[in-house]
Amino acid sequence: MVFGGKKLQKFRYHALILTVLLAISALGVGEYYCDVEIKDPVKGIDVLVEDCSNIGTFSIGGIYDGQWERLTYNYPMPWRGTFISVKVGDKIYSNSVQPKGKISLDEYVVQYPRVEGNAIITRWELPENLALEQKIEVLDNIARIRIKVTNSDSSSLSAGVRLHLDTMLGYNDGPPIYIYGEGLQSYEKEYLESEMGFKYWEAYDLEENPDIVSTGAIKNEDLTYTAPSSLILANWKTSMRSAWDYSADNSIPITGDSAVIMYYPEELLLPGESREVVFGYGRGEGAKETEPVTTIPTTVPETGSPTTLPVSNELVISSVVADRQDSYCPGDSVTIGVNLENGNEENSGTIKVEIKDNEGKTLFIERKETGVLNPGWAGAVRFTWEAVDVGLKDFTVTATLHDSENRETDRKTATIRIDRLSCPQEAIAMNPFFLGLLLALILIVLAYIIYTKMPHGRVEIRKLKDGDLSKIVVWNKTNHPIKNCVLHDKLVKGAEVSVSTINVHRHGNSLTWNLGSLKSGEKAVLEYTIKGANVLPKATLSWEGGEVESS
Repeated sequence: MVFGGKKLQKFRYHALILTVLLAISALGVGEYYCDVEIKDPVKGIDVLVEDCSNIGTFSIGGIYDGQWERLTYNYPMPWRGTFISVKVGDKIYSNSVQPKGKISLDEYVVQYPRVEGNAIITRWELPENLALEQKIEVLDNIARIRIKVTNSDSSSLSAGVRLHLDTMLGYNDGPPIYIYGEGLQSYEKEYLESEMGFKYWEAYDLEENPDIVSTGAIKNEDLTYTAPSSLILANWKTSMRSAWDYSADNSIPITGDSAVIMYYPEELLLPGESREVVFGYGRGEGAKETEPVTTIPTTVPETGSPTTLPVSNELVISSVVADRQDSYCPGDSVTIGVNLENGNEENSGTIKVEIKDNEGKTLFIERKETGVLNPGWAGAVRFTWEAVDVGLKDFTVTATLHDSENRETDRKTATIRIDRLSCPQEAIAMNPFFLGLLLALILIVLAYIIYTKMPHGRVEIRKLKDGDLSKIVVWNKTNHPIKNCVLHDKLVKGAEVSVSTINVHRHGNSLTWNLGSLKSGEKAVLEYTIKGANVLPKATLSWEGGEVESS
């Protein structure tokens, strides 16, 4: 008989199984989330794509001052408010639950988001035999979004694409949108393709002196961006429910919650024919009209015009600024902005940035071509350097401008400081896998303690007879002592008995032996001789919490 009874045994087994299951499940802690991610600190872009529901919706982040910042809402988690819609005939499909009147793309997923090289790819197959592919590539400073539709049917069909981007920069969920030549826009507005005299738009976290600037690239021959037929600056709270058609209302502000909608209208696809639309969104570097230079406007006047033109016809350096006014820590990313202003004629040149320590040792040197700059252009060329490991030291940044014949035409300097002593100590981050493993080990140890502390094992009692000699052997095979043990042995009526074991008393036709306590593993033996009895009745042992008969 099992010590403590069957109920206790059942409870013990269930508790042990539950603990083991908890330990096994702990091994998975931190290993799986509902997103697929490519995070590249060198390229400065982080993309996350949803793969549980609202499959294919995404969010984008970028590095600013060494920190990852939001470029879309809900970063660093995917967001159903940034989504695509596909129009096939009179049907509209969307991968977000938010738009009304749409058909969910989740039902038609044939490839869940997965990383292939520098891209996250998701594929759907629609009932019209239209193959749909979303490919988000991580490039330098920008995420390139490719939406491709392929007619797999034997008949022609029409298909259009719409991209709805929920912008958020840092903590500003309603960043104003900058349109080149018009300035910052704070109200809903639609631009038709014929009205788009710009190749990109920008979003600012602050109207004045922004810390975070993002760029949406809509035209660029080298990167094959696809010009939309319509671009709408929208209030997300009103546009989120639209699956396809949306009309801009010039009286509705976007600064509370801004979004940008881009339409790529329906086109007829012959059997086997494909169509791809491409849009770029990111930190603003490497995505604009003048490649490869960064052309973020330094100021945006209230009139919406570019910065006031210099009086001369020359291209000049207006200033050299670092992205931080205080000191840097070793290993920080230092961004140097060389602000340029062009005169009344087209100009081009080469910017060289050189960083030296106070002993004159050159630690960094890099050149960038400006490309051809339009009259009145004003912007910045950015250079990035990793702060060296020093205790406390100042460094001189020198920016020089050279013309097409490599003659120096302008020069400006700035100073930056690296101070290790002013830097906070890095927190030790624990890998989620090892955290889960540690939790599993704790649970396993806990299970062992529970197992060893809970009563288990068996108390055995055997009754043996060899001629006139009888023996009753009691053996405590449990893992705990048993207390107040009393052995009762029935005798055959009229039998002659002689007991050799002490503390055994006869009461009529039974023997009673008070054993007291038996330790775990301890044995006790009752011996006596009996005459006139060939068959002996069973003996019974009782103790606190149990009872057992002899075998």
